[in-house]
Formats: sequence, C-alpha cells, structure tokens
Amino acid sequence: EEAIAFAREAVAIQRMLAAEQPAAYLFHLAGSLSCLARHLSAQGDAVSRAEALECKKNVVEIFRKLSAEQPNAYLSDLAGSLNNLASHLSEQGDAASRNEALVNSKEAVEIYRRLAAEQPAAYLSALARSLHDLAVRLSEQGDAASREEALAHAKEAVGIYRKLAAEQPAVYLPELALSLNILANSLSEQGDATSRSEALVRAREAAKIYRGLAAEHPAAFLPGLAKVLDSLSHCLLQQGDAALRGEALACAKEVVGLFRKLAAEHPAAYLPDLAMSLNTLVNCLNEQRDAASRGEALTCAREAVGIYGDLAAEDEAAFGQDLLKSMDLLNGLSRVQDGPSALLEVEVRQGAGFVWRVGGEE
Repeated sequence: EEAIAFAREAVAIQRMLAAEQPAAYLFHLAGSLSCLARHLSAQGDAVSRAEALECKKNVVEIFRKLSAEQPNAYLSDLAGSLNNLASHLSEQGDAASRNEALVNSKEAVEIYRRLAAEQPAAYLSALARSLHDLAVRLSEQGDAASREEALAHAKEAVGIYRKLAAEQPAVYLPELALSLNILANSLSEQGDATSRSEALVRAREAAKIYRGLAAEHPAAFLPGLAKVLDSLSHCLLQQGDAALRGEALACAKEVVGLFRKLAAEHPAAYLPDLAMSLNTLVNCLNEQRDAASRGEALTCAREAVGIYGDLAAEDEAAFGQDLLKSMDLLNGLSRVQDGPSALLEVEVRQGAGFVWRVGGEE
C-alpha cells in the first residue's frame, strides 16, 4: 500500500511536469505509470488490475506519440509497452481483451522485426521474446489457423534463442527454456501424434534447463520450473503410454508441491497456478484408473474448485471460466464416485458473487 501511494504521487508530479514541458517529461511520466502498474498488478484484485490496465494503455499512448516524433529513440519503447499491454489484456479473460491483446502483440513483433533487421545484436532477443508472446496470444484464440500460426512463431523464437544461448548461456538459457515450453504447448495443440512426440522432446529439454537453473537460483527459477513441469506432465499424459502416465503423475505432484509452497508465500500471485496444477494432477490421477487414485483425484478437484470459487467471487471476468471448467472436472468425478446427488452447481447472482448448490439445493 505504501509503495502504491508513493507511485501515485510520482505519477501526479510527472503528469504536472509533462503538461508544462512534454518534450522533457513525457518519457519520465511513462516510467512512473509503468511503475504504478507493476505495484497495482501485484495486488491481485480486480480493481487494482483494472487500474493497472489503464496505466499500461497510457504508457502505450505516450510512446506512440514520442516514437512518431523520434522513431529512432522510442520505437523499441513502443514495442515493449505494446507487449506489456498485450500480456495484461490477455489476463482479463474475455474474448474482446484477447483480441485486443493479439493486435498489440502483432504490432510489437512487426516493430522488433524491423529493428532487428537493422541492429540484430541489439534487438534479436527482444524479437524472440515478442515472437513467443505472440505465439501464446494466438494459441488463446482457440482456432486451427491461429494454432498453426502460433507454432510457426514459437519455432522461430526457439531458433533465435538457441543461437543466442550458445553464445551467452548465462544470459539466454532461461529464455530458451521458456520458448521451448511455449513451443511444446503449441505442438501439443496441433493434435497429431508426430507433433505430440516432438512436444514431449521440447518439454523435457525445457524442464532439464529449468532444473539446472533452479538448483543454482531457486528463488528466481522455481516458479518457472513449476510451469515447465506442468507442461511436461500434459505432454507425457498425451502419449497414452502406461509408463509415461506414471511419470506424468510424478511431475504433476511435484508441480502442486511447488505451487503450494509459492502460494503460501505469495497467494495473490500463485493461487491461480496452484488451482491449475491441481486440475492437472486430477487428470493424471484419473488416468491411473484405480480406486485409490480416483479418490485422491476427487480431493484435489474439490480443492481446485474451492480456490477458483474464491478467486471468481472477487473477479468473475478473470476466473469465472476457470471455475466452471474445474466444476465440470469435479462433477465428472463425483458422478462416478458418489452419484448424481453429489453434483455441484453454481449460480452467479448480480452483485452477490457465486452461490453454491449441491444436488440442486442451496
């Protein structure tokens, strides 16, 4: 709260100065707005995220104006601000925001591509980062054409980072691992056996890199390790092999353990990841096809629904769909274990959040 208060004060001062001398202070106003957006985003609540979004939109507007006047000085700042805005829009959870995020992400790639063509040493890494961000934005669209385009961008990003990591591993190995993880996810979404096999290879490589990084710097790389292991468990499960199902289960359990620890320390940042990882674990347990695993899956599914329920009560737009998907998963298990009377329903009441109903009664 104190950090936000200081950041607001800085923005107010810079706004006043920029109104009087825009050439001297607009750049500094953009920096103050970005700082305020970071602090607001860290709060995790819907109101703070909405304000952070407006801050990031203001930053894009400022750099668009500055880059129109001095492109050599500010085009890269515009591209970076577009990427930041795209990421924040994507987190809103609605289709309109995802579409806007995609437009911004594509513009950022176009800018960085031009800059990297002129100064590759300075901008290749930024281009690669924008490419894998664009791959994520395209995958979020959910249609086959977008998935195919996402795959092409993800492969290009990996190619760039492989070259950069070979030259400067300490700097670029984490970025290579992240881009490999995004490529693995893109390959998994293609739906054919060849792509699924390649996805597993890329996911294993990403996990190996992150394990090495997390062993040396756990505070910095444990969250990344958890995310790549979650992807690896999905890839393993997709193969349809009994031995790999066991490995997928071990990965999923490790991920839940990591996110449980992280969420205990930083709930606003990691509770959504914990809920997501619990659902992955549910799927892995369900694939073991024994009664004990199904019982454990039911417990995990209930916990995931509980977490998403709390999150959606505070921010329905961001977490409502995640809640409904978790409930579908839980109800599928409950139908098998306890019969129709145990099915869980949810009613969204305007201004009253979520009302739970079991067996059709509140």
